[in-house]
Amino acid sequence: MKILLIIIFLLISYADISAQSGKLFNIEHKTLTTYFNEDVKNQFKRRSTYFYEDENYIVKKTCRGEWGGSIIFKNKKTELEYFCSATCPVAVNKIDGKYIVSTTLPHMDGDCAILQIDHPDSMAVFVLPKSENGFIPFGQPGSSSYIGRKVLLDTGRVLILASFPYEGKLYHITTDGEKTYVSKLENKSLVNLDPISNEPLWTFNQDSFETIDDHYITFFRDRDGINGYLDMTGNKISVIRFWR
Repeated sequence: MKILLIIIFLLISYADISAQSGKLFNIEHKTLTTYFNEDVKNQFKRRSTYFYEDENYIVKKTCRGEWGGSIIFKNKKTELEYFCSATCPVAVNKIDGKYIVSTTLPHMDGDCAILQIDHPDSMAVFVLPKSENGFIPFGQPGSSSYIGRKVLLDTGRVLILASFPYEGKLYHITTDGEKTYVSKLENKSLVNLDPISNEPLWTFNQDSFETIDDHYITFFRDRDGINGYLDMTGNKISVIRFWR
């Protein structure tokens, strides 16, 4: 009887260790026999034509590179727009009723931030800058307002390609300039969970979106100039590369 109990204990311990050491996401790589062109992006049916949209808000973004940017929430009922400073947003996700904005700036060594907005209507009211001789001042309108936002992360030498939810938690596709990972936010730091690629995957023309069938898509280019995209759905991440 004692031997049987020992065996059962060992089996339970082994199962627990195996579960902890297993990867959270299933990652697969595919190379297509077709060439990349911009029309490829049109094959996906986007959930919204806007940067982000839910039942209450339409969300837009601005990016002025090293000069900053903003995230703009338009209340569907009042049609008022609210905004705050956010340097080049790449994704908006709603987690536990709060809007989480991921931003990234591929300038110099690169940096990224994750912002939390509990109530968009508490941010500053958006007013388009006055034109000067018929022209709006340099670039797209940015924002220097920090009202209504909370900074969860602000760090350098890391870029965020995309952010997506899985089982009620938010995960991020990140690169440190050497490799690409699935990461999560923990104690104001990005913790790498699973490696996706042994090289950096990135693009300066970032296009990340959700489809009507709950896939999260983001396009990239690798260090060899090969175009591709990441497809995240559930715990599956597909790294799709085109022939050229």
